Amino acid sequence: MTEELKRDTVTGMFWSFVEKFGSLLIQFIANIILARLLTPNDFGLIGMIMVFIALSNTIVDSGFGAALIQKKEVSQDDYSTIFYVNLIIAVLLFCLLFITAPLISGFYNQIELTNILRFLGVVLILNAFNIIQITKLTKNVDFKKIAKVNVISTVIACIISIVLAINGFGVWSLVAQMISIALFRSLLLWIWNTWRPSMVFSLSSLRNLFGYGSRLLFSALLDTLYTNIQTVIIGKVFTVRDLGFYAQANKMSDVPASTISGVVSQVTFPVFAKLQDDLVKIFQLWFYLL
Repeated sequence: MTEELKRDTVTGMFWSFVEKFGSLLIQFIANIILARLLTPNDFGLIGMIMVFIALSNTIVDSGFGAALIQKKEVSQDDYSTIFYVNLIIAVLLFCLLFITAPLISGFYNQIELTNILRFLGVVLILNAFNIIQITKLTKNVDFKKIAKVNVISTVIACIISIVLAINGFGVWSLVAQMISIALFRSLLLWIWNTWRPSMVFSLSSLRNLFGYGSRLLFSALLDTLYTNIQTVIIGKVFTVRDLGFYAQANKMSDVPASTISGVVSQVTFPVFAKLQDDLVKIFQLWFYLL
C-alpha cells in the first residue's frame, strides 16, 4: 500500500469530519435561534412530510452513486447515463408528490402541508443535479471540496431561514432553508467541479450498474423507512406540536455515533473500491486506520 493512499485516506477523513461536524454545528446554532423565533407547530409540519422527501431522495439516487464509486473503470457514458436517469426519476417523483400532496395533507388533517410539500419537492430535482458531481469527488477522495461546498451552502441557507423567521414567515423559513441548501450546493458543485454530462444515454451502462445499485436501493429504502416511520405515527396520532418537540429532540439524539460512523464509511468506501482486487492492501489499510 502506497504512502500516497494512506495520506489521501487520512486527509479525506479529516475533511469529511470537518464537513459533517461543521454543517451540524452551524445547523445546531441556527436551530437554537429558529426555536426562539418559530413555534413547535412549524417544526412539526416539516417533520410530518420529511419521510416522503427522504424516501424520494433515496429513490432518486437509486444506489447508482455507490455503484459508480464501486466500479473500477467508469466511462463518461456511465456518468452521463446515470445523471440523466437521476434527473428523470427526480422529475417523475416531483410530479407524483405534487399530485398526491392533497392526499398526504388529508392524512394528517393539515391542509397547509399541500403547498409545503409541493415546494419542497423542488429539492429532489436540485439534488439530482448534485449526485454525479458528489460521486466523482468522492471517487477521487476529494472531500475537501465537498466540505467547502456543504459548509458554505449551510451557512447561506441558515442565514436566509433566520432572516425569514425574523420577518414572520413561520414554517416557510424552514422550507426556504432546505431548498437553499440544495440550491447553493448544486451551484457551487457545478462551478467548482469540471465534470459536465455528454449527450449520451447508454442502456448497457444502465444495465451494468443497476445490478449493484438496486440492492443498495432496497437496503437504503428500508433504512430510511425505519428511521422516519416514527414521525409518521406520531404525526398521525398526536398533535403537530408534539411532533415538533419530538423531531427537534430526535434530530440530535444519535448525532455523535452516526456522524463518526458516517465519516469512516464515506471515506473508506471509495478507497477500498480502488483496492478491491487486492485483499492484502485492504487489510493493511484497515489496520493502519485502526
